[in-house]
Formats: sequence, C-alpha cells, structure tokens
Amino acid sequence: MTRHRSWTVLSSRTLHDAEPFLTLRVETVELPDGRRIDDYHQLDMPSFACILAEREDGRIVTYRQYRHGPRRVGLVFPGGHLSPGEEPLEAAKRELLEETGMEAKSWTDLGGYMVNANQGGAWSHMFHATGCHRVTDPLSDDLEDTEILFLTRDELLAAISRGEMHLLTQIALVSMVWQPEIAQALARLNAQGEGGETPQCVVPRSCRTLPSSWPVPFQASGPSPTTSFLRQSGRPARGLSGFRRTGDAHRRLGGPRV
Repeated sequence: MTRHRSWTVLSSRTLHDAEPFLTLRVETVELPDGRRIDDYHQLDMPSFACILAEREDGRIVTYRQYRHGPRRVGLVFPGGHLSPGEEPLEAAKRELLEETGMEAKSWTDLGGYMVNANQGGAWSHMFHATGCHRVTDPLSDDLEDTEILFLTRDELLAAISRGEMHLLTQIALVSMVWQPEIAQALARLNAQGEGGETPQCVVPRSCRTLPSSWPVPFQASGPSPTTSFLRQSGRPARGLSGFRRTGDAHRRLGGPRV
C-alpha cells in the first residue's frame, strides 16, 4: 500500500480578514515529491455543531427558514457555531437549549468532518440527540423568521423527496443516523480506533472554534474517529407545541446556523 504523506506549508499570508465570519489566506505549499505551489488558497471559518434531535415521541425537531447561501426557504436542523474554547458536544447542548428550549436524555457524537476537501472552511460536528424535552423558552436571536416543526420520520423523508432540504450537512446527518451500515461503522469507530488503538479526537483545537492560521509546517491529522456520550437530564418532560420566533440580531458568532 502506498504511504501517503502530508503537504508542508512553507508560508501563509492573509488576503482578507473578516473574523469571526471568515478569513481568506494564500499558502505556499511543498508536495512530498518536492513540487511547490505558490498560490494554494485556504478559507478559515468557524466550526459548528449540527444536531438531529428527536423528541421522546420520536418526532424530529426541524426548522423551516430562509437561508441566504442556497437563496431559498428549506428545512434545517438545530445547530450553530462553536464558541472559543468550547467542546463540540457542549456547543451542541447549548445550541439545542438556546434554539428550542430543549434538553436531551442521550447524545451520540457522530464525528467531525471538514466541509471542503481542498479549501478547508469549517469542521462540521454531527450529533444525534434523543429523548428531547422542553425545559425552558427558546431564545430569539436569529436573523431569520423560523418555523419550528416536529416531523415524523415519514414526514421528513417526504420533505427531503420534495427537495426541501438543501444543505449537504443536513442530508449527511440524516444518512448517518438512518442508514444501518453507516451507523454500524460509526459505532465500531466509537468502540475501537484503527489498529485496535483507543480512539482519540484528531481535530485540531484551532479548527473547533474561531479561524486561526495553521502552524508551519502543517501536518494533516487524518480521519476523525467518533466518541459516544450519554447524558441523563433527570428533568420531567413537559408539554410541547409548535411555535414561531423572529430574531433581529446576529448570532453570537457570526450569523445564522450552518
């Protein structure tokens, strides 16, 4: 088997700095065979958590709202950017509570994944939360009009078949949770790392929060194993009904959910 090696970053220069939203850099990189590329562009963006949250009755928490990236109204899941120094699971719990007023009895971490293979961007941290129940009122701090829906599995699948879910991260999360083969593979990664080693988080801490320049030279981290979490809230379930909320301010770390 061919042994693949990392590229070496010889230099990195910022072209546009719009933190905390994004930073555009150009790198000079050296390939393992000695070739040199002087203009390899990289995009730094805040990493985020994305949550497929199920109520205790099995209904799935979704939003219908306008997203300016795809320029259309569609369905998305709860989630949002990680705060500086915040672990992905804690960010997921915070976002679920802030956006829906809910807590979950059980959390499964499905791993962190780079959104763009070449230019970088953000790490997407995927979670499955079950036993969700309302414990407080949600916060209204988004730019969008948001309609919160509680869909059955069949209703969500029908909405996807109608083209109502436009974001790759959302479709990927559904596949992770619903496809038995993918779920089993992630469970095996949870239980044991490659080669029988104990799984470790390999996502650089700088990629979990706000953008920051990569160290020189940069060594790639490799695939991201997963970790499972189980949390019993101990709080009683309360009645839950649909509701709408309108936000008139940016989210704390740079705009709407991802």
